[in-house]
Amino acid sequence: MSDFLKTCLWICGDEKIASPLFRKAFSANKDIESAVLFCTGLGYFESYVNGMRIGDDVLVPAQTDYDYRTLRSSNPALNLKSRTKIYYLQYDVTKQIAKGDNCIGMWLGNGFYRQTEKNDSDSFSYDIPKTIVRLNIKYKDGTEDNIVSDETWFFNESPIIYNNVYYGEVFDANKTIPDWCLPKCNMETWRKAKRADTPTGTLMLQDCPTDKVQQNYLPKLIYKDYNRAVYDIGKNISGWILLGVSGVKGQEVVISFSEEIDDNKVLDYTSTTSRRTDQIQKLTYILNDEMIQYYTPKFSWASFRYIEVETRAEIFELRARFIGTNVKQQGSFFCSNKLYNDLYHMYVNSQRANLHGSVVTDTPHRDRTGLTSIGQLASEPLLLTFSSYSLVRKWIDDILDSQDLVTGYVPNSAPYMGALGGISWGGSIVILPFKYYQETGDIAILQKTYKAMQLYMDYLKTAANDEFVIDGTDNELFQGEINTPDRVELPKEFINTCMYAYLARLMVYVSEELDEDSSEYVIACKNIVKTITKKWYDPARKSFFHNVQGANAYALWVNAVPKADIKAVAKNMAEHIENTCEGHLDTGVFGTPILLDMLTKYSYARVAYNAMNKMTYPSFGYMRKMGSSTLWEKFNGKGSHNCTLFGSYITWFIRSIVGINLDYISPGYDNVNINPSLVAYFEYASGKLVTVNNELVSVSWNKQGDEIIFDIILPETSNYKFFCPKGYDVVSTKKISATNLCIIIKISDTL
Repeated sequence: MSDFLKTCLWICGDEKIASPLFRKAFSANKDIESAVLFCTGLGYFESYVNGMRIGDDVLVPAQTDYDYRTLRSSNPALNLKSRTKIYYLQYDVTKQIAKGDNCIGMWLGNGFYRQTEKNDSDSFSYDIPKTIVRLNIKYKDGTEDNIVSDETWFFNESPIIYNNVYYGEVFDANKTIPDWCLPKCNMETWRKAKRADTPTGTLMLQDCPTDKVQQNYLPKLIYKDYNRAVYDIGKNISGWILLGVSGVKGQEVVISFSEEIDDNKVLDYTSTTSRRTDQIQKLTYILNDEMIQYYTPKFSWASFRYIEVETRAEIFELRARFIGTNVKQQGSFFCSNKLYNDLYHMYVNSQRANLHGSVVTDTPHRDRTGLTSIGQLASEPLLLTFSSYSLVRKWIDDILDSQDLVTGYVPNSAPYMGALGGISWGGSIVILPFKYYQETGDIAILQKTYKAMQLYMDYLKTAANDEFVIDGTDNELFQGEINTPDRVELPKEFINTCMYAYLARLMVYVSEELDEDSSEYVIACKNIVKTITKKWYDPARKSFFHNVQGANAYALWVNAVPKADIKAVAKNMAEHIENTCEGHLDTGVFGTPILLDMLTKYSYARVAYNAMNKMTYPSFGYMRKMGSSTLWEKFNGKGSHNCTLFGSYITWFIRSIVGINLDYISPGYDNVNINPSLVAYFEYASGKLVTVNNELVSVSWNKQGDEIIFDIILPETSNYKFFCPKGYDVVSTKKISATNLCIIIKISDTL
């Protein structure tokens, strides 16, 4: 938007001010036709006109790589040559602008733009808070006014005297300026705004969803003494609180948050802290002399189930507020197995809590990082469950922005907050656009990302040796599997090389979809697979790496098993889970979805079902048994208790249990394959999703005697194929309406 750039200045206050206020008084002396506010603030902002807050967005703008920065202590040190951008927002403020005197205001917080305190990311700060604003007023006589940010604005300190996205806020109500954004204001303590350095980020209108307050909870009081109270909201959420308090001027209310609590009702911060133990999510409110006071944060959020309030003041209201990126849940899953239903809701709770700033994070407290690995692990469940198409497009842009434009390297996070990772992280520059294309059929996303995919594949060629092996043993940029129940036993080079083969196979597909030459990737895929077989296959044992931690599943996944041995290798894969692991999973975050898919594909759905149905360690059921309402980062409970890395089983629920599958020859849902693979283990199951065209795809089935009745809803233009489960015959197919179909199958008489 050229006018935005040409007519406005970035302005700032003093470095010592944690959360500055900015104001500009002006007059509009004609009849107003319309008024539109264009604005942004780094890191976060709220906008005001004549004392009224504009909109209901929180924690905006969406997080991006805002600006170039010096990476002083990233590990390993990197000098990325990448892209930067900054989102601005647009608001219709016609009703807020009055004929006569007016005032426009901006309230800024640090956000991720000035993040200097977190122990393991202290090098990722950019600059002090700054803002840029344009108010365009059109009058009924055809003339216009533009109120722009410049050095005629004024700034002051706000009541927020401290704010940090990881540690919380301190709000001193005694510093409140009630009239700060009214036309008439005591200007004695206000100073002229300063011209700020212009960030390198390209200004773009935010077209991805904003964060909003989405739900309120009334916490239950579970402990109280003379100055300390502990509350339980019953589930793990991400957000903040609304506090109502009365007391004496200067009294403090300290509010702390945690996911867990000990037997003495003391908050346990183990799962929410970083590598050091003092990263506690905390709010402090300092009372003024008003009789009744309300407080809610602005620029920091927590992830929590339990709330501790320490004060001698009187708390007359306390509510928990769920806050996250505003994407609606449109998909669903339900079946006859209660644990599976619980696991579905645990995923939904975790995913909702891990959406902030249109970034899909790994944890909503300790790291708050958009790991690129999540691109392959969480993108399909996200698209199946939430109205997240615009969010995923932003996610793809973030990954493109993070890529080194010279080497092709893609780091472990986007927006960039750290360097460790590897091909299972950076490979999402290929996987995420592919997944999006498969779900939507939108070939434009492949056209947009193809050159970046090629650049990343070129980078991998430089990382691989002459045998096409990517050896990450001594290279922190190439990590392998993570978060297995016990120590990781699969070598990094095996995982990395399997991922290399998978990416090459995707590049063949993408190239052919775009009518590009795929020969390079055909040859690469063939050679990489040959290496995997030659280097790691034991033909005598019919196994890879003694079959531990999904090794055989990885090999089957990338077609590295000799054709004559596929059945034997698949059998070994299943027997390892049943016998060696006593029916439990032994895989990490990358291997688990692959194992579930390969067990199902090669007729061992029973083994997959039993593993997902376990309640003892290590299992997802164990998390639920221990009282968790969200997914853990690790099976043993170490690390975060609100993490989406293991949420990939949602795809297996929808694809294998319910049976809603894509026709991969024809992306999108114009052609739907209905292929339920686990009917033997449930009495009923149902699932639905909403396509990019806002059309419903739904499959529900239930057993009635020796029959199973399928109720199917598809878009009117969709074609379908029904794959009858083994042991059944189709006895009836009836079209109820243009979008509704009923299929009845019956146990085969031949059995």
